[in-house]
Amino acid sequence: MLKLTLVSFLFLLTSTFAQKEEWVKIYEGPVSKLSIEISKIDSYRGDVFYVWAESQVNPPMIIESVPGRIYKYRTYYLFNKKLLKYSIVSIIYYDKNGNVLKSFNYNVNSKVEAYKFNYPIIPGSDEEKILNACIGFLKNKTPAVK
Repeated sequence: MLKLTLVSFLFLLTSTFAQKEEWVKIYEGPVSKLSIEISKIDSYRGDVFYVWAESQVNPPMIIESVPGRIYKYRTYYLFNKKLLKYSIVSIIYYDKNGNVLKSFNYNVNSKVEAYKFNYPIIPGSDEEKILNACIGFLKNKTPAVK
């Protein structure tokens, strides 16, 4: 009986704190689709925020350092709205069946703002689309999709 009570309590505890992912499509073209995960984005305040983005591609991509054909990849971004720059924190590559082919993690722990954000946001890029959708969501609780 104690085991059943303990298992029930642990299940209740994990289901209470588990938050469901909420992916929202922000772009779909002839060979790719881009979505962001918005369930935690409203917890950020100020100019800096993190967000997961998912790109689905067909035909698949081939990258020398990744074994297999890539049909989907998820990128964890760190954005700065004020500087209009970003860094990639992590990236995960998937095969056709959703299996992880390879993942990479990058260290962005610099305390110097100029070194923390590696890339400028280029007009028309996926990163600009992601940033605009996130800003729209933070303002209106719905992503700004173009």
